[in-house]
Amino acid sequence: ILNHICPFIDDNHRLYRDLCETNTGKVKKNLSIFQRPKKDLILIDDNIAAIENNPQNAIRIRRWRSNKNDKFLTCWLPPILEKCANADDVRTIISKVSLQRTRFPHGLPLPQPHI
Repeated sequence: ILNHICPFIDDNHRLYRDLCETNTGKVKKNLSIFQRPKKDLILIDDNIAAIENNPQNAIRIRRWRSNKNDKFLTCWLPPILEKCANADDVRTIISKVSLQRTRFPHGLPLPQPHI
């Protein structure tokens, strides 16, 4: 998925499951592994436990369930990422994403991001 929506992000700047904390039985992502300012980091995940360590940097998305009509990542997310790319602090954009912690039932029209 990342190769499709963000092909310019190399593997050294992606946080895969093998680099996550799992000591509580839940997968948790910790952005400090990148050793970069958090104002420049975005975490996109459908798992609320994964984003607990960095909620100000997290955009929570809905889980994909093999629905070929689901365009959430290709239609809803790119405008948000474009605004983040031009922001001094991505957290200011992420905080304005009013739907960031909501899961949307499949089959419903995509909500428009309000940023």
